Amino acid sequence: MAKGGLPILTEKAALVRLGIRGFNPKLRRAAGRLDDLRTPEGEPIPPNTLAELRRDMERRRLISNQIRQIEETRLKHFDRPWLRYYKITKLENLYGNKQHSIAKR
Repeated sequence: MAKGGLPILTEKAALVRLGIRGFNPKLRRAAGRLDDLRTPEGEPIPPNTLAELRRDMERRRLISNQIRQIEETRLKHFDRPWLRYYKITKLENLYGNKQHSIAKR
């Protein structure tokens, strides 16, 4: 599933249950625009559903931040030159050195 996929699906499901279409919960400012949303009948979103949507958006934001931190840490780890050389050497041993096989042809 895509990054943060489940919270987005639950947010969209809650909006569809109310008949609200054309609202993108993935946008940064979506949480601030929830108060302005209205059902097709012109009614505001019920308080329980509004709280559920806010929790889902907060959960998605938290997941995105955690993934971003993990990726940054991983990239810092790969910035070590000896580790990069080790990984390249390991890949060459696994798949063979393509440059040498191309030169032989």
